[in-house]
Amino acid sequence: MTPWVVVYDPLPHFTYLEERALLAAGGAELFVPASEADARAAIVGADVVVVTGRRPFTAGAVASLTRCVGVQTSSTGADYVDPSLHERGIPLRTAAGYCTEEVSDHAIALLLAAWRRIPMLDRAGWTGSDAVTAPVRRLRGRVVGIVGMGRIGRLVAAKARGIGLEPVGHDPFLRAAQVAPTPLLELDELLATADVVVLCAPATPGTRHLIDARRLALTRPGVILVNVSRGALVDEAALLAALDSGRVAVAALDVREVEPPRPGDPLAGRPDTILTPHAAATSVESVAELHEVTARGALDLLRAAGRG
Repeated sequence: MTPWVVVYDPLPHFTYLEERALLAAGGAELFVPASEADARAAIVGADVVVVTGRRPFTAGAVASLTRCVGVQTSSTGADYVDPSLHERGIPLRTAAGYCTEEVSDHAIALLLAAWRRIPMLDRAGWTGSDAVTAPVRRLRGRVVGIVGMGRIGRLVAAKARGIGLEPVGHDPFLRAAQVAPTPLLELDELLATADVVVLCAPATPGTRHLIDARRLALTRPGVILVNVSRGALVDEAALLAALDSGRVAVAALDVREVEPPRPGDPLAGRPDTILTPHAAATSVESVAELHEVTARGALDLLRAAGRG
């Protein structure tokens, strides 16, 4: 029987031709459902399920699996996969590493755009508005605090160091030797020290609203906050208040608590926010790599279970 790989929540802009070809070469068949109902029906008999994060992979979806030997994500994280998957002993693989260069580039781009007020100046033109006349401090020598020193965080630190910044990091799961030469600080100390805070930590129950009103109050007045990880790390109501008070000078966010944001988003259209639509991971090269990592990960799960 040919193993069946089902994409639970296919991305509408993906053709899945690359995955189909790689899986076929490995002796497996790919099924891309046309509707959510088709997806729910198909995963019941799937050998491997691919999830993209477009929809949550709920406890109900996990409970419906009868043949599944593994779930492969098409993203670096898996916060949208219900924990009951682990309770059932079904392996979970992610596409960690496929977009490290892109996300770290995006973090530095948002940092520079926020520090130099580039979007604000673009909107202001030559009018002599506050955006044009506001003082902008020299960037060299400033401290950038990186929360989450995994692959992306370490590369953000290296790139920040390359443009004259002084990176410090926070990561409760790593030792100093693993992130050297970037010093590791406790989170509260990092927030009190940094001129710019860059969030690169994964979304977990322990990191939800990691940046809340209490921690925003610890930051240096006029801090810049950059988020290229997950929107759930930031309490957006607290962030809005910190922007209104000037505690946070600019919030540069690629990710949001609700995606896409609801109509009337209070962070949109402000002179002190830069918002990109969860685009940090995107490049021609990273998308091609994602197709390959997804397919090869599914094949690895099949082989490990003796079905490939």
